Amino acid sequence: NHAASAPVSEAIDYHYYASPSNRTNISCYTSIFSQADGFIERVRAVEAVRRRLSPSTKTYLKELGVIAPGDPFSMTPLPDLFWSASAAYWVYLYSQLALLKIDVASMSQLVGGLHDQGKNGLGHGANYASVTMLDWVTGKPNARYYALRMLVQAFGSRVKRLVQTDLD
Repeated sequence: NHAASAPVSEAIDYHYYASPSNRTNISCYTSIFSQADGFIERVRAVEAVRRRLSPSTKTYLKELGVIAPGDPFSMTPLPDLFWSASAAYWVYLYSQLALLKIDVASMSQLVGGLHDQGKNGLGHGANYASVTMLDWVTGKPNARYYALRMLVQAFGSRVKRLVQTDLD
């Protein structure tokens, strides 16, 4: 598998989800940022190995988000602040991954909803309500959607240069 003649992988792909320790206690939401820092350090280590062994291989970080405890089977609604914290987490994670020149970083998922086994007409099956970008009842975008939309509007498919700065 590691012979010099072995084909080079075109890309590597992995996922990551942070998770606060409590679904509804908003004071627990700050922990997702330290979890993001830990993930970024792991990505930095993987990227060092990838650059050394296979510099042409791309890195795709797909399914990035925050999963609330109890998903996918909890019927406990999430506080509004959860969506704002999850959106802020995404923007923070995206900015740090951009500095590492990650090829693709994608948010998980467009729509998810509470899992009630169809009893109340929701019938979404076993998916994760806390990673949705659209309200599963109204179809309206939440803070996660708007954070992603702002990033797309700011960066789009245009090549941008990101420069790290130090400010006191």
